Amino acid sequence: MRIPKTIARILAGGALIAIFFVGYAYGQSIPFSNQLQAFDTLRQTSVLIFGVVGAWLAVLFPMVHTQTASQKDAQDLTRKLFKPITSSLYIITYSLMAPLLAPLIKKVPYAVHIIPELRGVGFASLCVATAIQIYTLLLALQPFDLFKTETDLIIEKDACRKRYRGNITETQEPNPSDKTDHAP
Repeated sequence: MRIPKTIARILAGGALIAIFFVGYAYGQSIPFSNQLQAFDTLRQTSVLIFGVVGAWLAVLFPMVHTQTASQKDAQDLTRKLFKPITSSLYIITYSLMAPLLAPLIKKVPYAVHIIPELRGVGFASLCVATAIQIYTLLLALQPFDLFKTETDLIIEKDACRKRYRGNITETQEPNPSDKTDHAP
């Protein structure tokens, strides 16, 4: 059973809101110095996904472009690869900016009174960014699974043609027009 896109987006949005509130409640007691390690890990993961997808795009796009008859297949693969690339770029930007903003926010006089809430917001946004990064990783794998499936089908069709071609030539009877009738 396939879930319609609209319902899937509503469910995903609800899940992200739930992750935010759970992260907010849990993160109020986590010092920002401990959260920095998670920001670094998130940034490194995003950079890795960005690099791998970029390399896959550079390697596979010319292969897909030459192997498929239609330009549309190549464009679809490229479009599917750009989603994880752009998502990773946004997460890299976020994970670079958040640790820089924290010391600036601490300088604001009123911020001292709401430090637990700020920790909660920081951790909650980190949890949401991590969930988005996991989704991005799945998005990055999807086009290559489709490419592998398409390649496997091409290989299977080729093997099937070879198998049947061999059977046809072995069992084929001579054409009646090729026979020469010799009358006695």
